[in-house]
Amino acid sequence: TRRMAALDEAKAALAIARSIPFDFLVVHLGVPATAQAGPGDNQRNAAHRSAEALVEAAADAGVRVAFELIQNPLSSADALVRLLEDDLDGLNASICLDYGHGHLTGDLADVIETLSGYLGTTHLHDNRGRNDDHLVPGKGVIDWDATLLALQKIGYDEVWMLELAAAAQRKPVLEAAAKARERFEALMNIGDEMMGLDEP
Repeated sequence: TRRMAALDEAKAALAIARSIPFDFLVVHLGVPATAQAGPGDNQRNAAHRSAEALVEAAADAGVRVAFELIQNPLSSADALVRLLEDDLDGLNASICLDYGHGHLTGDLADVIETLSGYLGTTHLHDNRGRNDDHLVPGKGVIDWDATLLALQKIGYDEVWMLELAAAAQRKPVLEAAAKARERFEALMNIGDEMMGLDEP
C-alpha cells in the first residue's frame, strides 16, 4: 500500500511536466541506510516493479528518470547499473550521481568509473566523511581534483547540479558556491588541455 501511494505521488509530480517542462525526475529507490527502514522496505522485487512503472510514466510525460546513488543495497553503484542493464534495458532511465553519497560509500573515482555510460545528472556537494553534510564543494574532504579528472575520463558532459544544505545566512553560501563553480570550470579547462580535448 505504501509503495503504491509513493508511486502515485511520483506520478503526480510528473504531471507538472505538462505545465512546467523539466528533463529529469530524480528518484530515491528504497530507504537510505541512515534512516530506519521498516520490515517491508528495500525489497528488491518491489523496488524494481516500481522503477519500471515510474520510467514508463515518465516517458509518457517526456521526462527521464534518474535513480540516485544513495546508501542502501538497492541504490549502490553496482546495483543501479544492474537495474538499468537487466530490468530497464532499452528504457529511458539513467543514474544521478550524488557526490556526497558516493564519497560516503567508498572511493568516489571508483564509483564514477562504475557508473560510466549511465550518468544523466548529478548532485554536487561535499562532506567531512562521516555524515551527509551537503556542504559547498571544497568545504569538506572530497578530493575534487581527482573527482573531476575521473568525470573527464568517462566523458561526462551533462548536468552539474549543486545540492546544498539550507543555511540561515544564504548569501555567504551562494558566494561560496559561485567560487566553487569558478574553480570547477578552471579545473575542467586544465583537464581538457592535459587530455588534448581542446584541440580543434
